[in-house]
Amino acid sequence: MAEITEKRFQDRVMKKLRTLRGTWWFKVQGAVGGVPDVIGCVRGVFIALELKRSPRAKMTKLQEYTHDTIRGTAEGVVYVVHPDNWEEVFEEIKLISRARKWR
Repeated sequence: MAEITEKRFQDRVMKKLRTLRGTWWFKVQGAVGGVPDVIGCVRGVFIALELKRSPRAKMTKLQEYTHDTIRGTAEGVVYVVHPDNWEEVFEEIKLISRARKWR
């Protein structure tokens, strides 16, 4: 797939995420060191999305540390998402949204 700007990809991701029921999404504005680009809650599950323009894009050490903390300490879910794997990640998020019951 041809590379697109991260902003355009982010807009596409947010539009699709907002179609899911039982979810809440927030697009992180500006450069907040290490914080994933999109954070959300899917029926009680914290999910963070690190958006990259391509599968070749590298993460910073701070991003890696933040992802490890979200997964390990907070028991959240983190995805590194690029246009080539977006549909697969979206399907996994849909499964989470269907699997959990409302509290």
